[in-house]
Amino acid sequence: MSHHLITFSDVCFSYPDGTQVLKGVSFQIHHGEKVALVGANGAGKSTLINLLSGFYQPSSGYIALGDIKVTPATIETVRRTIGFTFQNPDDQLFMPTVFDDVAFGLVNMGVEGEDLERQVMSALRRVGVEHLAERPPYRLSGGQKRSVALAGILVMEPSVLVLDEPSNALDPQARENLLEQLTAFTHSQLIATHDLDLVLDICDRVIVLSQGEVLSNATPAETFSNLELLQASSLGLPLKMQGKKI
Repeated sequence: MSHHLITFSDVCFSYPDGTQVLKGVSFQIHHGEKVALVGANGAGKSTLINLLSGFYQPSSGYIALGDIKVTPATIETVRRTIGFTFQNPDDQLFMPTVFDDVAFGLVNMGVEGEDLERQVMSALRRVGVEHLAERPPYRLSGGQKRSVALAGILVMEPSVLVLDEPSNALDPQARENLLEQLTAFTHSQLIATHDLDLVLDICDRVIVLSQGEVLSNATPAETFSNLELLQASSLGLPLKMQGKKI
C-alpha cells in the first residue's frame, strides 16, 4: 500500500442549505505526480481540498490515501502523511514567533534542543526566510506568511503536499524559491492555483474543474492547447504562452 496514492471516487458535496458544490468528481494522483487543480472562482477547488483535509465530509463517494479512506476515524493518520497549506496563511500561523510556528509540529513530536534548532532553521532557509525567525507572524507581509507556512509543512517531511494558491501574493524572488521547492519535492502534490504559469512550469497533469465537475484531466500542453476547454472553464493562457500560436 502506498500512502502517496490519492483517490477521489465519485465525490459529491453539498452545503446544508442544499447548494451542490462538487458533482461526481473522480481522479487519482500517483506517486511523484505534481497535479494542478484549476478553474474559475467557485469551481470547487478549495472545497475539494477541505474534503481531503477532513474539514468537510463528502455527501457521497469517497476520498482515499492509499487504501485508507478519509473519515473522521482516520483523519489523524491522514494529516500525519499530508502537508497542507491553505489559501489564507493566517489560518496556520498562531505562535509568538516565526521560529515557534515552524517548530510547533516538531515540538509536539518530542523534538528539542539542537535538533529542533537545526531542523527549523533548515526549513526556513529552504524557503528563503531564515532572517525572519524571531519576527512575530503578524508583522510579516502576505508573501512572507505564505513562505513561513510552507516551511512549517516542509519541516515535517510529509509524503504528500496539498497547496491552495501557494504563489498568491509572492514577490518574484519568493515565487522562484517556491517553484524550486516544489520542483525538488519528489513525492505527490496537489496544487490548487490560478497561477497558470506555475502549472505550465512544474505540473505533470491538470485537473480542470467547472461548476463542481471535472471537465478535463490532461497534461498542461493538452490543456492549454484546447481553446474550447479554456473558454468553457473561464480560463486563459499562461502569460508565457500569450501571443504564441497554439
